[in-house]
Amino acid sequence: MLLEQQSGQRPEIVFEATRVYSMALEKFLQDHGYIYCRLNPLEAKLQTAAMRRNKTDKSDAHELAKHFKMNRKPTLQQDTYYNQMRALSRYYDEVDE
Repeated sequence: MLLEQQSGQRPEIVFEATRVYSMALEKFLQDHGYIYCRLNPLEAKLQTAAMRRNKTDKSDAHELAKHFKMNRKPTLQQDTYYNQMRALSRYYDEVDE
């Protein structure tokens, strides 16, 4: 919020998808109307490979932020209905097996 007040605009956020760990972040961003770009881990690795020295969460985030000027498309935010249907479909498949 402080950044928003200082710059007058909402920050655009980029993060690496890490399965269940990034789902809470993504839900928060959707609920609060932030524009974000969720990167596939392989894509994030390729984009930061030239500059990465030692791999830590902090250095990964810093490198992704440096490369944010790239022409990335914001992640499509699907309606909650579709997310629920996908989860139910996966559950059905598990039960069916």
